[in-house]
Order: sequence, then C-alpha cells, then structure tokens
Amino acid sequence: MFKKVFFLLVSSIFVLCSHGASASTEYDVENGREIIKLLQNEIYVKVKLSKEELSNTKVDFQEYYQQEVLPRLDNISKNINESAIHWIDLDFDGKPELVFWTEGLSPTSWGANEYLFIVSINEKSNPVILKSMDLGDVSRNVKQYRYVKFWPEPNKNRGYNDFLRAVLSYGNFGVSGSGIINLQIEWNRYGNSIEISRFHTAFPFNIELKNKSEN
Repeated sequence: MFKKVFFLLVSSIFVLCSHGASASTEYDVENGREIIKLLQNEIYVKVKLSKEELSNTKVDFQEYYQQEVLPRLDNISKNINESAIHWIDLDFDGKPELVFWTEGLSPTSWGANEYLFIVSINEKSNPVILKSMDLGDVSRNVKQYRYVKFWPEPNKNRGYNDFLRAVLSYGNFGVSGSGIINLQIEWNRYGNSIEISRFHTAFPFNIELKNKSEN
C-alpha cells in the first residue's frame, strides 16, 4: 500500500513539473518559429527581391539568389537564426510581442532584402504584423550580421525612461556613410503605439543594464 501511494505521489509531482515546464516555454524560440510560419506569405512578399530588383544585379548574384536564397525563403521560419527571435512586452500590457529580424535567410556574405518585424500574438491563431522596417544594406559574416547586438528592455529599472523597449545594432560597411545602424524600438505612451527610429554611429557600442539595487 505504501509503495502504491509513494508511486502515485511521485507521478503527480512529475506531471506538475512537466506542466510547469511547458507553461514556461510558451514564449520561446520554437514558439516564435511557429508564429513566423503562420506569417510566411506576408514576410515572403517583403523579403523577396522583385524581378526588376534582381535584373539590376550582377549575373553571378542572380544565379546565387535563384539557387541558394529562394529555396530558403520557402521556409522562412526554419532558416532565421535563433538569436534573431525574441519575445518582449513592448506595450506594457503583460503579453509579449514577437520581435525578429531576417538574419540567416541569406546563407553567405552576399545579401538579400533584410527586415525587422514586430508581431502581436494576442490571438495566437491570427498573429498580426504591427511594424516592419527595411534594414537597408547589412554587412555579413556568412549567415550572421557583422557587429549585431540586441538589447531587450535596455532601460529597465530606469523609471519613465523605460519607454525604450529594445535596441538592435548591426554593421553597415562598404557604402557611403558606413558604420553601425541602430534601431530603437519605443513605446509611445501618448500615441499608444510602437515606434521604430534609426540612428547611425561610427563605432559599435554597448548598453549597460541597470539592476534594481542600483541608484
């Protein structure tokens, strides 16, 4: 009898722990990929080079794009780098938004259209793209952007300055105005909207996060 009760008790604890683990991973990378998969067609339209755009490139690039990039665009959610998928509560409503960019869709240092997306998943079965921004000319090291960094909630614990919800930085070299492109994702309390602004720096920088214990 004791063995039976002990077995049931251990089994119950295992079930509870398993349930807790599942709940805690609701907003993870794989869940993000599932959301991206639902938005495949909308994202595809933005990131795919048009025939006109492609015709204005060199023949070598056209062949590369047809053979290497287009097949990856058929499964966008699979080919985006894990480090480019994040969940952040941008509007302070207690439900995180999905923030991701298309790093990884181009498998070499040769580029394609690169975008940042912000998605609302209040209704998981019907996610909505709230914002998107063309990243412009991005410098790469194979599948990764050069000098890419992402800071979620960089002003957390800094009072009303927490309207700055995230910063994405990446390299932009070999063109006029080369340097680092920085995108600020902000919450406009007065306009009740998410906004993205862009600024350049001549060098990469680091954002020091603040702990609650600091003044």
